[in-house]
Amino acid sequence: PQVAFDSVWVSGQGAAGTITRLDLASFEIDAVIEIPGGQSGIDFGAGSIWVGTGAGGQIVRIDEATNEIVATIDLGRPTTSGHFAFGSLWAIHTEDGLVTRIDGDTNRVVATIDVGGNPRGETGDHAGSIWNADYENDRVNRIDPATNTITAVVEIGPELTGFDATEALGVWFADTSLDDLHVARIDPATNEVTGAVRTGLVPLGLYADGGSVWNTAQTGCGTRSCQPAVVRIDPATGEVLDIIELGEIAAEPGGIWGQGDIFFVSGGGEDGDQIVPLYIGEPG
Repeated sequence: PQVAFDSVWVSGQGAAGTITRLDLASFEIDAVIEIPGGQSGIDFGAGSIWVGTGAGGQIVRIDEATNEIVATIDLGRPTTSGHFAFGSLWAIHTEDGLVTRIDGDTNRVVATIDVGGNPRGETGDHAGSIWNADYENDRVNRIDPATNTITAVVEIGPELTGFDATEALGVWFADTSLDDLHVARIDPATNEVTGAVRTGLVPLGLYADGGSVWNTAQTGCGTRSCQPAVVRIDPATGEVLDIIELGEIAAEPGGIWGQGDIFFVSGGGEDGDQIVPLYIGEPG
C-alpha cells in the first residue's frame, strides 16, 4: 500500500489489476481503479498516483483529484513504480538492471540509468540523491539526479530485507544475517554503513517517517515460534524506543507504511493477506 492525499492506496489482484482507494479517516472505499495489465508498486507525486504494471511494461498515472488514469507511459520492459522525487518518477526494471526517469511535467522518459544487478522498487531520496536497493546483490545504488549517473554503490549485505530513504531521516536498511541481526544507516557524506542498531529481533520491512525509523520484525525465533512485532527506533540516537507486538493480526509481517500517527503493516494473518492499521502514540 501507499499513504497519500488523505487516503490509503492498495494494490489488488488479477491480470487486470486494481488500485483501491480508502479514506484515511474512515477506511471506507472511495474508488476502485482498474489498471490494465496488472500492477507492481505504487508511489505518489505531482498530484498523482504512479503505478507500475509489472510484466505489462508500463507506468500508469492516476489523477488523485478525479481517480482517473491521465497517462500511460510505455517502457517496453517489466516495470515497478519506484519513487517520485526531483520532479520525476524513478521507475525500476529489476530484470534488466535499469532505472528509468520520467519527467513529472511531460510524462516523457528523460534518462535510463544502467545500475546493473537486480534493483528493487524500494527507492528513496536523501542528501540530493536517489537511493535504490538491490536485494539480490545486497547493495544500495546512489544516483545523482543532476547528471543521472551512479555516484556510489554501497555494499551492505549479506542479507538485505528492508530499505528506505527520506530527506528528513536519512538512508536506512535492515539485515538478517544470522550472526548479526541489525538495522543500520548509510552516511551520505562517506557512503559507508554506520550506526548499527541491534534489536535482538529478526528485522524485515523498513519505513522512515514521523520522526522515527519503523521496522517490522519477528521475536523469539530459534527458541519458540516467531512472534510479529514493529520496532520503533530513534534515528538520531539509534535507541529502540518501543517494541509493539502484533499478535495474530499480522502473523507474518512484511512492509510498513504510514502518515502522521497511523501506520499500516502488510502481511499474512488469520484472514489471509491483509493490511493492518496501527495507531501509534508516544513511545511506550
